[in-house]
This record gives sequence, structure tokens and C-alpha cells, in this order.
Amino acid sequence: MQLRRMLLTLFLAGLCCVSLAACTPDNTPSEPESSSSGDTLTTTLLPGGWDAADFTVLLFDKYGPMDGASPVTLTDEEQKELLNLLDISSWEPFDEADAPQHGLTPWLTLSAEDGRTLIVWDGAETGKTLFTLQETEEGERFRYAGPAEVSSQAQALRETVTARRDSLLPSGEAEILYPDLLPEALTSTGAYRTAAADPTAVINYSGRIATGRTAVDTFCKALENGGTGELTLYTFPPYYADPETIRCSYTRFWTDGGSSWYFSDYSEDSSFAFMEPSRYEVQALELSDYGYLAITDEVNSEPGGYPVIPDRLLWEDADQRLQLYERYLEPVLTSTALGSIEWDSLMEIPRPLWVFEDLYRYDHQNTSPFDVYGTNWPVDEMAVQLSRYFDGVTEEQLIDKYQDIYDPASGTLHYEGGRGGGPYYLRVTGWEEDGDRLTLHYEEYSPATGEPYEDSACLLTVRLLEDGSFRYLGNQKA
Repeated sequence: MQLRRMLLTLFLAGLCCVSLAACTPDNTPSEPESSSSGDTLTTTLLPGGWDAADFTVLLFDKYGPMDGASPVTLTDEEQKELLNLLDISSWEPFDEADAPQHGLTPWLTLSAEDGRTLIVWDGAETGKTLFTLQETEEGERFRYAGPAEVSSQAQALRETVTARRDSLLPSGEAEILYPDLLPEALTSTGAYRTAAADPTAVINYSGRIATGRTAVDTFCKALENGGTGELTLYTFPPYYADPETIRCSYTRFWTDGGSSWYFSDYSEDSSFAFMEPSRYEVQALELSDYGYLAITDEVNSEPGGYPVIPDRLLWEDADQRLQLYERYLEPVLTSTALGSIEWDSLMEIPRPLWVFEDLYRYDHQNTSPFDVYGTNWPVDEMAVQLSRYFDGVTEEQLIDKYQDIYDPASGTLHYEGGRGGGPYYLRVTGWEEDGDRLTLHYEEYSPATGEPYEDSACLLTVRLLEDGSFRYLGNQKA
């Protein structure tokens, strides 16, 4: 449910007149019906037969008005205060056409498990407290007015819950452990400054996490103990062509009293203006041994996950592993040259055409050969490009491999592109040198947990040349 859209609709409802026809045979306020146990009020019936005790979650905003991004479950005492202020004997139907266009303040925005919403408003110049009952985002809603003093009671309850929530959450700023990973093009933006000021932040730039694990461990402790906790993942891609349109996606996890949710949104504004966060309930959250927060939710059939712990805190040689990955694995990552396919020469790789395409992009600042050659690729230039990375590559080998798409008149291969599968998640786990031979140990892992797949360990061997270049020699299963 896109909660912000729903609540903004409610806020702007004074601009239109909505029918107050009952969703039940009788929605006219009447004397409250209640039961009690000791001195604790347990039930208050609202118009339509709704039970006020169903509204146990109070929603707060984080980045914008009414985004509902910080749900807090009321304690028994807070629930009692809520039920006491909902005295419907003093309520009367309120025509939304009479609502002021400005000045309404939602002191309490409460939700029930079935998606119903109850909002208590400061009625501004109406001199009343306004109440909105909303069935669902697309369902009917009903507006009522009550005594003005209820507004102050609602404000006091909100302040009580706010203080309790804030006392349980981290304070200060984000734990920036590795500022060397963050370029000035990023740190000079408003988007980054917002993230850096958040003590619950995990900041990911270009796949590398610059924050420590304190926020993660604090959240996981709250998750384990059934307490209140928050963790926000800020992910920045590595391009800044226009500083005014910085992209940042965020995923925010919230747990309270044994229930957990996450929120997803993105911003294309350097001021970090999120629009409509989507809110989903979480069935399971678990921090893996590989620094991933694995998630099972109500929407996706397959578990997902997010890296939250820096590799530098998991492996002492993390930087060397990354450098080896970027140098040797990344150039041919999606070309079928890596993984379970074993080979000792280029022509033993299932699709040498893909290898050429990937290596061309790697050597030409991500320029595609389609941008240069169209769909007719010259065999002689292909052989030259591939010979920079493989021994013994000839034009004749390429022609023989791709006879069905070879045009002898132009000396080109006609290729219109198209790939399937992927993406592939590989990590270097070790390496060894023997003379000019470098053997890389690597494995494929789950993007949900970071855990390696069974029997995915492989060996990639390259020959190092004196000029700093290298040649691929072979790939084998470990």
C-alpha cells in the first residue's frame, strides 16, 4: 500500500465533498459501548461498529509529511489513552466540504492489521477536533467532528509515543568508517548529507559500503529481542553527470514489538526528496555470515537481500580481492567464460562473440561494438581485439566458428545481439602466483544471502606480461 498517497488524499479531502453514506446500516455516532478489565479500557466501538482497539499501530513520517515510515505499536497504557480520547458520544458527522484547505494537522495516524486507518486531526479554524475513518485506500471514508480539547489530548499521546520511540533509536550521525570510498562528487550533494546525518544509515556507493556495522548490529539486536529498531540503506550509483539529479535508492527496515516492515523508494533530487514509499510487512529477517540482510516479505515469492556489512570488516584482504575481481573477472563477467564451463582456449568458450563484445566495452570506456560497427562486425578487428587477451586467435578460427553469419564479401560477422540469463554474482576468495602464472580462486554466491552456491568454486588462470597486460589461459572447476 502506498501509504503516503492515501494519507495525502485524506489531507486534501476538504477540497471535495464525499458522501457520508454508511458502510454499515448505521454510522451515526451513538453512546460508546465499552468493556473494561480493572481500570483498563479494552473496547470502544466507533461508528460502523468498528472497534477502536483494532488500531494499535501509530504511524510517523520520516522524509515527508505522512509517509508512514515509522510505525510504532502502542503499549497497553498508550492504547488506554487512545481509547479514552475516542469518546464518540460527542462526535457528530462533519461535511468534508466544510473542512479548511489549510492548517489541518494529523496528530494521530493509526492503522489496523486489515488496512483500515483512523486519523485524529487538529481542526484549525473549525474549532473542533476532526476524525477520519478510512476503510482502505480505495474504500469509503467518513469524517466526524468532536470537542477541540481532544486535539491536545491526541498531541500529548503522540509526544509520549515519540519520546519512547526516540529513546530506543540510535542518535548522532552515520558511522562513516571508510570515507576513502566516497568521491567528492557524492559527498558534496544534499542527498549524501542527508544520509550521513542518519545514525541508522548503511551507505553503499558503487557496490562498496562505507559505513561500519554498529547500526546493523543495533538493529539486529532489536529484531532479536522484539524491540524497536531502524536500519536505512542508502545506495548511490557511480555517476554524477548532473549534480542536481543525483540518484539514490533507499530501503528502510523497521521493527517494533515483534513486527517488522520495510520501505522502498528512490530520489532523483539532490535535496533527497522521496515521493511515495512502498511499505511491506516482513516475514523473516536474518543477517548472514557474509554480511547480507536476508529478507522474506509478503510480496516476493523468492527471498531477497542486501549487503550491509563492509567487505573490509569481513576479510582482511578485501581490497586485494576487489582489485583482482575488477581486473580479471569483471571484463568477461557475462560472456560465458566464467563459472562451470571449463576451457583452455578462446574457442572452447561457448560464445566467443560475447567475449569480444565484453572485452571491447572494457577497453573502450563502455562503448558497445554495435555503436561502432552496427550489426556487421569486421573479423580482422575482432581477431586483433581478442588477441590482446587470448593466445593464438586467428581470423580463420572466428570464420570457422561462425560460418552461418559470415559474409565473405565484407569480411564481417552479422550479429544482431541478444543475451539471456544473469546477472552473475562472483567473488574472489584467494589467489596464488607461480612465476608469470596467476591463479584466482572464485565462487558464485547468492545475491540474497551472500552465501556461496554449492560446488561453485572455480579457478581462473592468467599469464602476466612484463608490460602490465595479461592473457587468459583457462578456467577450471576447483
